[in-house]
Amino acid sequence: MTVKDVSCMLRIPISKLHYYEENGLIKPKRGENNYRIFTAEDIMKIKCILILKNLNFSILEIKEVIGIYETCENDYSSRIKLETLYNKQIDKMEEKIVEYVNAINLFKTILLFEDYSESGSGEKKTDKMIDEIYNKYIEKSDER
Repeated sequence: MTVKDVSCMLRIPISKLHYYEENGLIKPKRGENNYRIFTAEDIMKIKCILILKNLNFSILEIKEVIGIYETCENDYSSRIKLETLYNKQIDKMEEKIVEYVNAINLFKTILLFEDYSESGSGEKKTDKMIDEIYNKYIEKSDER
């Protein structure tokens, strides 16, 4: 398949395929005319890259995962590397889940007009939730 075929099939810009190639994530063969020729294996690799990218893996992390799979390393150190990468992503995803649950609860509270009811301290319930969520974001941004 040509770069245009792959671009159309996977619904991604050609520039993204070039970017992945420039960063060493894919290495399509070249035809006699020097055009890129993508194999079924290349396409499967691109699908994996897109999945990992969608899950917020960095290009370097994706390159590391792909490298381990390409070399079929099944030794202990490779397994530890993958476990470390995946656990890091799991932690990030779990943090996102908490953020989304907090936001959902805030929206539901506002929609139920509980914003107008006050807690025992005279503070609106949503004000308290906003402060809690905001403080968590501030703590996270301070850690970066």
